[in-house]
Amino acid sequence: MLDFAIFAVTFVVALIAAAFYLYPGSRKITTVPGPDSSDEKYGNIPDITKHGSMFEFLKAQHNKYGRIMSFWFYEQLVVSIYGPELFKECSALFDLPKRLFSLFQPLITEHSINLTNGAEARRRHKLYSKVLQNPTALRKYLDIINDECRRNSETLREVPEDEHISLLNSSIVLSSRMSYRLLFGFDKSAEEGRRLTENYRFIWDYLEKSLSPNFMQDTEQFERRKNEVHAAVKNSLENRVGKGDGLFVDVLLENVEEKEVQIADAVTMLVGGLHTTGTTITWALYFLMTNPRVKETLMREIFDVLGDDPIDFEKFNQLTYVKNVIKETLRLSKLATWSGRISNVEITLGGHKIPPNTPIMIANAVSHDSEEIWKDKDQFMPERFDENVEPFQFEPFGFAGKRKCPGHKLSMLEMTVSLTTLLRDFEWSLVPGHEKVGFKFGLVTIPDKEIWVTIKPRK
Repeated sequence: MLDFAIFAVTFVVALIAAAFYLYPGSRKITTVPGPDSSDEKYGNIPDITKHGSMFEFLKAQHNKYGRIMSFWFYEQLVVSIYGPELFKECSALFDLPKRLFSLFQPLITEHSINLTNGAEARRRHKLYSKVLQNPTALRKYLDIINDECRRNSETLREVPEDEHISLLNSSIVLSSRMSYRLLFGFDKSAEEGRRLTENYRFIWDYLEKSLSPNFMQDTEQFERRKNEVHAAVKNSLENRVGKGDGLFVDVLLENVEEKEVQIADAVTMLVGGLHTTGTTITWALYFLMTNPRVKETLMREIFDVLGDDPIDFEKFNQLTYVKNVIKETLRLSKLATWSGRISNVEITLGGHKIPPNTPIMIANAVSHDSEEIWKDKDQFMPERFDENVEPFQFEPFGFAGKRKCPGHKLSMLEMTVSLTTLLRDFEWSLVPGHEKVGFKFGLVTIPDKEIWVTIKPRK
């Protein structure tokens, strides 16, 4: 009888413990602090909406609970971390939390490398990293980037000096044409570039708003625009068969058999290039126009290193201040607000045991916005990167050696050459009244209003 009573009590306690852990509104069986769920179905999503964005929610909770905290993403417990020490502790993890990245699934589909884990994800990541990072490929890509920048400058020279230009649109049109040619080997006309930009901006805005419980879906228009992007990519893949030249598309077609996987990974890489390059150029030009001292230093380096010469690899490696400007732009703009990892076994972070299969949110933007980590964090100071930055202090492309963005070297090449060319060819000025611009935080941080500029060709 005593044995049965002990068994019964143990069983009930186990059920209660399981209920506390699995039911979002209850206490969690974890020592990681954080807010309770505010909604049985949506978890802390209503709180995220009230704060305005995921970044603002994470920042508020980390300010309250410290560098490691937990919250509820719908019904899923999530642990969020920031800071070099905690980033280092999970740097060996490779797999991505599909529950968090499901936000992107309507666009990139479930076949995307960003929604794939395990051996197959490692195989494709290694494959794409090699073709996007090896020196021979980068030299070939540099020729394409220089040519696209030249074509873009020719177009901009036709713009009247008093015409107002949308800085974000202009930058994304350049990055869309450049990314498409780098990945698929095909030129895009100015009109096709504008159309791709329009579709991208609508789709991205739709995905960001879909996080809100009160989101009113315009599914028909989303599907139409998404299908247009997918059709363009599919057509490019089909026309590329048999024309191997060592580009990303050629490696994709040679090593990935499933058509749906080809399209999914091609769209994933294209979107990654669009928002990284285009938005970073936008913020960099804005920060330079509002920081004359930094701009003067940058222009001095550009003309000292390049003169009238084209940008080759030797010159690219000498543009150290330009690269520091780009790094500081990525930091100050908090461009990529978060990434994620997951482990199928229990791990320890910050002294806390994290249950298996718990999504870990890497709060990059919170780390980049921390006064404890970055002195004078709100100042645009590219010189801070002249000094040795602590390992894992600045990782805008993910963690080195594991699942770092396969295109991070290509992206830095694109941004450096594009920014240098735009500044060497034109004088950029803000339209009066547009000197003060804030941040609109989302999946990618963009200006909270259009930045209107005028340009004047340099003689």
